[in-house]
Amino acid sequence: MTKMPTTTTVVEYDDAGGASVLTVRTRPLPPPGPGEVTVEVMTAGLNHIDSFIRAGTESGWADEPWPRASGSDFAGIVVAVGAGVSRFGKGAEVIGHVRDGAQATFVTVPAGALATKPRGITWEQAGGLYLAGATALSTLDELRIAL
Repeated sequence: MTKMPTTTTVVEYDDAGGASVLTVRTRPLPPPGPGEVTVEVMTAGLNHIDSFIRAGTESGWADEPWPRASGSDFAGIVVAVGAGVSRFGKGAEVIGHVRDGAQATFVTVPAGALATKPRGITWEQAGGLYLAGATALSTLDELRIAL
């Protein structure tokens, strides 16, 4: 991709419910600001928490405005870099996690929401890796298990 996209296709929903409330829409895509990058999403994870949020059972989301965007884990390729970002350049393969909106064709996110995609794993594996990895690390930290 040579030109920064100006729109993204996203999965959103306007009310709580099951998978039937999901809708695919086109939205404007802001260019990356300072400290941000835009990623072309190759795969997005499907996590249990996404369905809990969509169903309305997560109290931390009760005041979130509608429509809400679906998904938190993703893997993709950096297509644009904002000012002050040196860790990732265009073409970098990354995995990432956002509060919502990962189920999209492109996402613009803080560079701190990304990690380098491990070599040797597929895009499908990488799309759900971030939350699983963070959960595993948190568990090890809580259990105080030395590696």
